[in-house]
Amino acid sequence: MSRVVAALRHRATHRPAAVALIDEHGVLDYAAVAAESAALGHWLRRGGTERAALLADNSMAWALWDLAALQAGITLVPLPGFFTDEQLRHVVEDAGVDTLIGDDASRIERLVEGPARRPRNKRVAGRDFSVLRRVPVATEPLPAGIAKITYTSGTTGAPKGVLLRGETLEQVAVSLVDATRAHGGD
Repeated sequence: MSRVVAALRHRATHRPAAVALIDEHGVLDYAAVAAESAALGHWLRRGGTERAALLADNSMAWALWDLAALQAGITLVPLPGFFTDEQLRHVVEDAGVDTLIGDDASRIERLVEGPARRPRNKRVAGRDFSVLRRVPVATEPLPAGIAKITYTSGTTGAPKGVLLRGETLEQVAVSLVDATRAHGGD
């Protein structure tokens, strides 16, 4: 199990009312974050999601989608809002994304070329999201453990994807905790 997920569940059990996330839409405690991210992960898995792209502003909702993907074993492709629609379409195709999630429904719909299901709306942490399933072009299987695919800005050509293992991301997080001497109260 992911160390992040284990830590989240530990906090949700031992300090459920402690503040976990804050943004302009409110505050979520650890119990709510654990429950909502798990429910979102199950919802995505039930819909058949394997690779999801997320185009949204930084927020509690973004964190919940990210945690949901992590818990459900879904590879997440964060989409930078500053990318052009052409760059985003390239990323969606290149990464083999089967589910697009975004807080701007019209932009999400513009990214899909070819068959797609009607978007579903989902309210997460005070924000409205459009979730659109699509049929990706045949894609190669990812190596085991890939949690995220992040893309370069493509300044010298089309954006290029970098595969990030969940284990590696967590090692970096642990090293940052160690280097900053962070603790649970921070």
